[in-house]
Amino acid sequence: MVKITVEVSEEVLKKVLKKYPGLTPEEAVLKILEGEAGQESSEKGVIEEEIAGLHSVVNNLQRLVRVMGDTVNSYSKMLSDINVKMAQMMEILQDLSMKVEESKKGREQSAYPLPEEARPSYRGVERRRSYRGRERRKSAIEILGEQKVMYESEIAKKINNRDAFFDRLRRDGAIVLALKNQRVAVDRAFWEEFLKKVEELDTNREDQMKQALGKVGYELLKELSNSALAYFDLVRKKWVVNIEE
Repeated sequence: MVKITVEVSEEVLKKVLKKYPGLTPEEAVLKILEGEAGQESSEKGVIEEEIAGLHSVVNNLQRLVRVMGDTVNSYSKMLSDINVKMAQMMEILQDLSMKVEESKKGREQSAYPLPEEARPSYRGVERRRSYRGRERRKSAIEILGEQKVMYESEIAKKINNRDAFFDRLRRDGAIVLALKNQRVAVDRAFWEEFLKKVEELDTNREDQMKQALGKVGYELLKELSNSALAYFDLVRKKWVVNIEE
C-alpha cells in the first residue's frame, strides 16, 4: 500500500464527510479516489467497446462493397457478352439479307433473260451464249477504303444498328474514333498517312492545311480539333493529336 498525505480545507473536508457519513476522513477520501478510478476504467471500457463496434461496422461495409463490386462486374460481363452476340446476329442478318437480295435478282433475271449473242462454232454452226453476270455487293470496309473517312451522321439514315456497323469495321481493321457528337471510321492506311502529314504541318491557316492534307484530311483534322482530340501548339508551331488506338 502507498501512503499519501492530502491537505484539504475544512470546507472540502465537510463536503466529503457529508457525502460519506460514518466514515473517517481518510476512508471518505479513499472512497472518492476509488470511485473516480472505477468510473475512468468504466468509461475506458465503454469507449473500447464502441471502437470495436465501429471496426465491425467498417468490416461489414467493406465486405458489402466487395460483394456489390463482384455483382456489378458480373452484370457488366453479361451486358458485354449480350452486345457481342447482338453484333454477331446483326452480321448474320445482314449476310442473309444480301443473299435474299441476290436470290431475288437471280429470279428476276431468270424470268427476263438477257439477249443471247450468236457466234459461229468451228464447224460453222451457230452457238448461242447467254450473259447473266451478277455484280458482287461491296462490303463496308471496301467502301471505307474508297471513301477513306466515314462519319456516323452520313450513314445514320441508312444503317439501323450503327453499333454493330462500327464494331464490324473495327474488327476488319478500320480506325474507329469517338468524336464529340458522333463516331468516325477511318481507313487504316489513310489514317497512318494522315498522322504523318499532320506531324509535318506547321500552320493552322485553312488554305495551307487544305493544301497539305487535302479536303478529306482537312475535314478530319477539323473534327478532331472540335472534339478536343487535336490542337495546334502556338509555341512549337505544331499540331498535336491526342488519340490512343
